[in-house]
Amino acid sequence: MDEWESKKEEILVVDFDGALEAYASIRTKYDEAKAKASELYVDVLKRQQELLSLLTRSGKSSWKVPGVGTASKKVSLSVKTPKTKQAKESFFNFLKGYNEDVYWKLLSPNSRSLNSFYNEMAESNPEIELPGLELPTSQESLSFRKS
Repeated sequence: MDEWESKKEEILVVDFDGALEAYASIRTKYDEAKAKASELYVDVLKRQQELLSLLTRSGKSSWKVPGVGTASKKVSLSVKTPKTKQAKESFFNFLKGYNEDVYWKLLSPNSRSLNSFYNEMAESNPEIELPGLELPTSQESLSFRKS
């Protein structure tokens, strides 16, 4: 028997019909619950904004209702990664002088850009070994397009 062939089993039409009807029924229930959850999430966001507004306007950082819970206002900061060569050089020069462990931690490229660079290098030299990198692993996948 060819490896792509498998032993076929006779399945009754009633079994296929029953399985598809059960799937369609549960899928409908799931889709309805998901739609309801999406509607509720809009309300959750509205209530969240209302509480944040009340806390901000009152100058309070939290409010507690016994038996219900505590709402607390948190402020977090976020920065974007440096984009230009000058910005990157400036940032990494700062890190070098700040803390070597932090410098090496933040110097790491992300996986996608590292693999893109490696594949570009390997196109011209398939046997390339880059210092500091383990040998690559490979993964096979199948791509299919209709003609």
